[in-house]
Amino acid sequence: MNLSETNNIKESRFERRERELLKQEARLNFWVRIAGMLVILTIFGSVGYGLYYYAQLHNQPPRSYNDLQLRTWQTQVSKNPKNPEAHVNMGAVYYRIGNLDRALREFNITLSLDKKNADAYLYRGRIYKKRGEVKKAIADFRSSIKYSRKETRLFPLFELGDLYEKQKKYKLAIKTYESLITENPIFWNAHYQLAINLEKTGDKKRALSEYQEAAKFNPKNRKLQKAIKRLSPLEVK
Repeated sequence: MNLSETNNIKESRFERRERELLKQEARLNFWVRIAGMLVILTIFGSVGYGLYYYAQLHNQPPRSYNDLQLRTWQTQVSKNPKNPEAHVNMGAVYYRIGNLDRALREFNITLSLDKKNADAYLYRGRIYKKRGEVKKAIADFRSSIKYSRKETRLFPLFELGDLYEKQKKYKLAIKTYESLITENPIFWNAHYQLAINLEKTGDKKRALSEYQEAAKFNPKNRKLQKAIKRLSPLEVK
């Protein structure tokens, strides 16, 4: 073997070693990047879950979401002050964050622009309900029922039934919940509330039937199971 051949062997061995080192470095860099991405995803995932559970616990989106929505609808209103949808959506955000005065103002503006806006009547009725202005609340819920699409009519119907129940007007509450169930028979809470009002009027047989109907759609609900057990056929006269 001559000198040039020996040099070639040495160079090829060196090159192979260098390639191995480069591969090891590349693998190391790859796993470092993966680890970094996992850390970032964990952090952002935790924040995301935190915001999600905040929303669940407080029954409203995180405050930053509300701020974003407010800015969005304020921009829309500034571009077109006569847009009823922008006003009603901005009012809904104010309602969610508890600023009822500003919400009421936006719903009033909405209805001045669109007298058939079912959402504005619904939200304004809820404000009147919270404030104990029963007659105004009833009038608004009825208007919302009148102008709502069939698929959204359950919301004002449920609010109206609940208001009648709180006023101890059980027969009116029963009639309202029956109307709701006619349009949306799978809404378990309507069956449940109907059963409660039937029981309060002494109609325990129908109450039991409605509790059982509600349980078909929500079988694990403890309140329903307790009510059914309490009004079992042996106890119902």
